[in-house]
Amino acid sequence: MLFRSFYSAPNGKFYVTFMSPTSLTAGGVKCAFAEVDSDTGIPTCVDSEIFSVTMGFGYSFGAFVNGNSPVQFDSSGAVYYAGSVNTGGMSQFTLRKYLNGSITKLVSDNIYMRDYVVLGDGTVLIAGMTTSTQVNWLRKLTPGFEQV
Repeated sequence: MLFRSFYSAPNGKFYVTFMSPTSLTAGGVKCAFAEVDSDTGIPTCVDSEIFSVTMGFGYSFGAFVNGNSPVQFDSSGAVYYAGSVNTGGMSQFTLRKYLNGSITKLVSDNIYMRDYVVLGDGTVLIAGMTTSTQVNWLRKLTPGFEQV
């Protein structure tokens, strides 16, 4: 396993990202983002759809190209992560929230995210661009927002 980064949430949970999707068990599903049990050290996949957790979107290796970390937390311990998924053979950017075993897709289709920051109350500020129109924007997602 080639680890990329380790993260500690305010609620005492630990997370790890991998350089590329990695099987956590023999013959298991490949995973790029996992929660690590603090007692046993055993990782459990958070999101098997993600193939890269990074702010350097589309690049599996190298330094982050934007200002903030691709993995951030709000004060309740919810984890927000940015990266890439494969949809129909194409790489697509995404921003997701994970809390208590549930994944919420915050942003994905037709975007390029330059950066984002999560505030303590779960508000998310995103700087990005709509890919098809090349229009730049700044979005504020309030707690409870879900993509439809």
